[in-house]
Amino acid sequence: MNCESCEVDHDGSYGSGRFCSSKCARGYSTKIKRAEINEKVSLVLSGKPSPLKGKPGRKLTEEQREKMLSGIKRYNEERRKKTSSSRKKSLVVARVMAYRARKKKAIMPDSDLNLIRLIYENCPPGYHVDHIQALARGGAHHQDNLQYLPVSENCRKCADREYDKSKAIDWRTIVKLE
Repeated sequence: MNCESCEVDHDGSYGSGRFCSSKCARGYSTKIKRAEINEKVSLVLSGKPSPLKGKPGRKLTEEQREKMLSGIKRYNEERRKKTSSSRKKSLVVARVMAYRARKKKAIMPDSDLNLIRLIYENCPPGYHVDHIQALARGGAHHQDNLQYLPVSENCRKCADREYDKSKAIDWRTIVKLE
C-alpha cells in the first residue's frame, strides 16, 4: 500500500490506511489547498479575471481617471483649509459631550445643538465649557446650563464639589447671537 501524500510503501496500520503517518495526513489537505490557490493565482497572472473576485468593473479612460483624482484632491484641500486645529478640537469635544448627553438622555427637546456647538467653538483659551449642573447629577445638555470655567477650576470641580462661581464666564458675553 502506498501513502497518498509521500507515496512511500507502508503496511496501512495508521488510521484508515491511506497515509503512513499523521504528518502525511495533515500535510495532504494543505497540499491540495495550495494547489487550488496556485491554480487561481496563475489564472490571474495570465490576464484572465480572478475567480476569487466578481466580474471586473467599468474601465475608466485616463482622462476620466485624472478628472476623478483631481476632484478628490481639490475636495481634500478645501476640507483642510476650512478646519483649523483648534476648531477640530472644539468640534471633537462638542461631539463627545453630545454623546454623553444622549447616553444619559440629557438633551432637551428645546436644546439648540448648533448654538451649543458654537459655544464650544468660541471657548476662550484657558477655559473649558462647563455644565452648571453636571450631567452626572441630572443636569441637561442645554445652552442655559453651560458656562465657561477656567481649566484649573473645572478640573477641580466634580459633580458634587463646589467651585468659585466668580471665575465663571457666561457664554452670552462671548458668543454673539444674530
